Amino acid sequence: MALASSAETRPLFLACQIAFWLTPQSSPSFASDPALAIAASISFRVLVMKEIENTLACEYQHECLSDNRVGSVIDNRVIANPMSGNEIRQRREALGLTQEQLAQRAGTNQQTLHRIETGETKHSRAIPRILKALEDAGSPTPPAVQVANDPEIFARATGIGGDVPVYAAAEGGPGEMVVEKSPIDYAPRPEPLQGVKDGYLVYISGESMSPEYRPGQRAIVHPKLPPTPDETHIFYTNNPADDRATIKHLVRVTPEAWHVEQWNPPKKFTLDRSEWPVAHRVVGKYARR
Repeated sequence: MALASSAETRPLFLACQIAFWLTPQSSPSFASDPALAIAASISFRVLVMKEIENTLACEYQHECLSDNRVGSVIDNRVIANPMSGNEIRQRREALGLTQEQLAQRAGTNQQTLHRIETGETKHSRAIPRILKALEDAGSPTPPAVQVANDPEIFARATGIGGDVPVYAAAEGGPGEMVVEKSPIDYAPRPEPLQGVKDGYLVYISGESMSPEYRPGQRAIVHPKLPPTPDETHIFYTNNPADDRATIKHLVRVTPEAWHVEQWNPPKKFTLDRSEWPVAHRVVGKYARR
């Protein structure tokens, strides 16, 4: 029995099928065997329901495939798509994507996308993913992603990239120096400060740490490392109005004091941690210009 081929003939076709199958048939075996008649009646109804379902499904598929729009197959059903192949191509080009780029985002290949855009393929399982990829590509980039993708913005926002500030220093009291609060210059970020927030350079003033650190050299300072014995540090006061600092070699640490030493003249002494609470480790130096 042929299936219906259009929306106009489908109702009449189904009515004829139902009438045929539900009309009592003259059969000696049915009359002589009631059980067989009941079974046959149930089978007829099952067949009717399956034929109705199959007919509707085929008719639905026929209507979708005869449309000029792109369709996609989902769970073996043909679903009409709101975008034609040409519209998909226009949208892709407006987003500045190549066929290869969009296909990669959609988890398909360039050949499949090309056939969809040119109309060679009217239905494909890849179309829902292609439309989702177009939607995602058209969404505005979140600010956090913009920061991560732009090195200059990332450096300014996080302080862990780009050039580092350079601070001037003048000789203060014995073994001390006065560090400017505002940078006088910026220098390319040295390797020890890669990815380090708030790293900086400071000009050495005074001879107390010569010959290891001479006046005019720039110390590379990593402020995030913990104070460590047998390393050189720059110590700061906690008074915002006090610009004093001192660069010394740390010998050991106690709760009350930094035990330090200097090279010129050789001397060991302590710095009261209540007066000098901040210790920034020196991780390198630049030679004098």
